[in-house]
Amino acid sequence: MFICTNILLQKKIMKKLLTLFIVVCFSSTLFSQTIVSTTPTDRNAILEEFTGKTCPYCPDGHKRAQQLMNNYPDRFFAINIHQGMYATGTPNYTTPYGNALAAKAGMGASGTGYPGGTVNRQAFENVAVMGSSQYLYDRGKWGSCAYYTLNEPSCLNVAAKGRIDTVVRRLDLLVEVYYTGDAEELTNKLTVAMLQNEILGPQSGASQWYPEMLVDGQYRHMHMLRDFVTGTQWGMDVTPTTTGTFWSHNFVYDIPEKFNNIPVVLANLEFIVFVAENETKIITGADAEIEFGVYYTSQKIMASAGENGTISPIGEKIYIKGEKAEYKFTPKKNYKVDEVLIDGEPIELEQPTSYTFPSVDKDYTIHVTFKPIVGIDEIQIPSISIAPNPVTDKLFITGMYDKLEIFSISGQLITTEYNNPEIEVTHLLKGFYVVKIHLAGEVHTCKFVK
Repeated sequence: MFICTNILLQKKIMKKLLTLFIVVCFSSTLFSQTIVSTTPTDRNAILEEFTGKTCPYCPDGHKRAQQLMNNYPDRFFAINIHQGMYATGTPNYTTPYGNALAAKAGMGASGTGYPGGTVNRQAFENVAVMGSSQYLYDRGKWGSCAYYTLNEPSCLNVAAKGRIDTVVRRLDLLVEVYYTGDAEELTNKLTVAMLQNEILGPQSGASQWYPEMLVDGQYRHMHMLRDFVTGTQWGMDVTPTTTGTFWSHNFVYDIPEKFNNIPVVLANLEFIVFVAENETKIITGADAEIEFGVYYTSQKIMASAGENGTISPIGEKIYIKGEKAEYKFTPKKNYKVDEVLIDGEPIELEQPTSYTFPSVDKDYTIHVTFKPIVGIDEIQIPSISIAPNPVTDKLFITGMYDKLEIFSISGQLITTEYNNPEIEVTHLLKGFYVVKIHLAGEVHTCKFVK
């Protein structure tokens, strides 16, 4: 199968040249590529392996994938996606993307299992898919799929180069695409995957299938998918996709400290960039060249909170000088924000539960304290109202709630209702009553008079 179509007729050539001239007029950056080659090349292979830490045969899949990477350096790339029944529990190596990718490939269909993998998200005519899946392959077939992929011409080249600031943990990544031929689709999809190596953790079957990856009983997980810089597993649009088109994009991505409580070690990251015809059929891909250093001027904020509440983020956080920084305050039940101190000085809050530094132009400290809410009239639920007050016979509740309790002023429970909009109170004696409304795990209090 050829991914691109060569233009042979003179008429088509002239049409493309005219189109190219129009594009040049609208883009001053066209043909100003700096890192991507304009020479036609063959496709590279992208293996997406569905795996899990309790899968007994998955280490054999990891080993076979690494062997293919060794056999085809800079041409074959593996992405290990922890997903499915073998990936449950802790440590949690899953991502928000794995299930959708696996479902698209057909994982879970009759005759499928782990480890299963897709090579360039496509089916190959001469290689039988796993079970009744769309394009999922058993680990014994990955090599054949790679062979066919690597010997097909690609209609485009893709390259990526970036840098990571090791202080502020920011990635700046330039990605360029150049079309040496026409793609089959008018719009392609570009994806940037962030992988991490050298994650030590449990792995079933390691001692049998891949013992060389064990260190003091812990398995060295490699090429593990942590996130998609493009924000989705299906990528971002690339258009047009005709011969001679040059496309580029600068990504800015702040690398989290952790995913699922598993540290993201900057030195162990790798980034794979690939272009697909749509959500499937990856045309080709490449790994990004990454440099590490300090490229931004940074400042820090130290955040802390008193008792009966929290601040987020808490502790020391480093920011790029001049950027905004928002802090949120969460009081415990029946408490509210008392005071917010910036560098030891109290400030007036525009919002009762948050503060935003408009520009982190120097190092700061922020500290928040909390105090009890005094008086039951201070506790209100904006989405729920009780009327009339005073009441004679019926109390009407506007808004949804989980449970409502009415207490006498001495604290005796009188009645309990569950999302009832009309409560009969004719039998109550005259006096003050306390209402406790349970909503979304919280208890709110108000009062009424009979």
